[in-house]
Amino acid sequence: MQYLLPGDVAAVEYAPDGLRPFLGADLAVAGHVLTWRLVDVVPTDGLAATFVDDVTGLRVVLRWRFAPGTDVVERWAQVHHEGDAAVVLTRLGSAGFCVPTPSGASLSYLCG
Repeated sequence: MQYLLPGDVAAVEYAPDGLRPFLGADLAVAGHVLTWRLVDVVPTDGLAATFVDDVTGLRVVLRWRFAPGTDVVERWAQVHHEGDAAVVLTRLGSAGFCVPTPSGASLSYLCG
């Protein structure tokens, strides 16, 4: 049996360092544990949610867009640095999905 902490199994779309101790972060920087603060959620041609880390000045915009007439969801993250001091990214993952699956699921994807 594998032991996971609540952060490892939580419904998280894009995890900063420190949130998922065993499964790893989507975004991490050297010398600092990121702490997100939700700033804004804006409907666009899909949806954009903006998070900031007040210490480093990193701003992350998570974006979702739905392809009309299909069941395709486009998902990406935009990372901006607005702080005064330089940061060193040690992990910069692409976007991920957290899909609740109480009855199981089938997932197909392409990457490249």
